[in-house]
Amino acid sequence: MFISSNMGSFQCDSFEEYKNKLETCFQEENEIWCSKTEDNKYPCLSVLVKDSQAVVNYFETEDDGEMLVSFGDEDAEGLVLFCGDQYEIAAWQVIPASDALKCALEFFHSQGAPDCIDWGEL
Repeated sequence: MFISSNMGSFQCDSFEEYKNKLETCFQEENEIWCSKTEDNKYPCLSVLVKDSQAVVNYFETEDDGEMLVSFGDEDAEGLVLFCGDQYEIAAWQVIPASDALKCALEFFHSQGAPDCIDWGEL
């Protein structure tokens, strides 16, 4: 599994190595991309992390596959800014960072959309 983030890119040959790198990436505001291949091919999981908040996107393929976004509080209104205000995310997409980490860890085993969070379609 490969991880690309604002902290660099990492090849992880074991689940433990993947888990350790992800936990480090989640310790600061970050944009994280997880995929099975080094060239960030699909399927992939994209995670934006800021403090205790995160948003997760799942992309099955580049063009016509399933595209999902984390579904948090459906009553949340407004926007949440991530990565130095580079991304404006609808507040309903925001979930706890701890849930996003669980999602990314599950992705290691399945490379599918993890079942541990609720999803909305993009």
